[in-house]
Amino acid sequence: MTKPKKGKQDSTQKISASIRKPSLSTSKKLDQALEFAQRNESLTSQSTTNTKQEKINKHLGAHSKPQTIYAQSLIPNSSKEQAILRQRAKLIAQKDTDQDEEIYEQYIRFKLGLTELYGIPYQYAEKILPAAKVTQVPCTPPIIAGIVNYRGELLTVLDLKQIFGAKQDDNLNESWIIIVKAGTAKAGLIIDEIEDNDEFVPAKLTSPLGNNGYIQGVHAGKVVILNIGSILTDSSLQIDESVN
Repeated sequence: MTKPKKGKQDSTQKISASIRKPSLSTSKKLDQALEFAQRNESLTSQSTTNTKQEKINKHLGAHSKPQTIYAQSLIPNSSKEQAILRQRAKLIAQKDTDQDEEIYEQYIRFKLGLTELYGIPYQYAEKILPAAKVTQVPCTPPIIAGIVNYRGELLTVLDLKQIFGAKQDDNLNESWIIIVKAGTAKAGLIIDEIEDNDEFVPAKLTSPLGNNGYIQGVHAGKVVILNIGSILTDSSLQIDESVN
């Protein structure tokens, strides 16, 4: 496996939160424009003193004054035309509202096996480590790859290929561990190749067939977004028995 570039790997280690930036709706902007227009205020300002206007003034003569333009002249005069304009603005504003409600979340996209793509939301990711640091534990099921010493804490490391039945890539030379945390639960997840950082809309994820609770949904029909909270709280995926 080709080792990810440093810039890409560093970016996947930064935990990001989705930020929704408020914006003024189209209908409110139109209302303000109509209110301004109805005050019949002049638009003669910097717009009449720009380079283009100066050239016009020079052509007309040194004593020529710029023509005063009123906002009222820029909008329809009849109530019927104004009603149509407001109705159109309402439709556009509805589209803006729908777009504003789409809250995006960033995630780390990675590959398991030959072709399967998965994602871990940034809010659950802490760090990426080489999988070579994993220590195997005897008498544990195949889904548990072992344990890893992470900042003085021994964490269980889960093999996602075993959990999801992904086929092993025989050409893979190196794997990685993504340390994830949900609440007080923390563990490592072995993944193959880190692909990129991306974003998804939680409300637009589609439900996969036979969801075992480990999957939040499918993004763009090809990327499986993991439910980290469900994975970390499943007792069957934890080492809780002593070795005889």
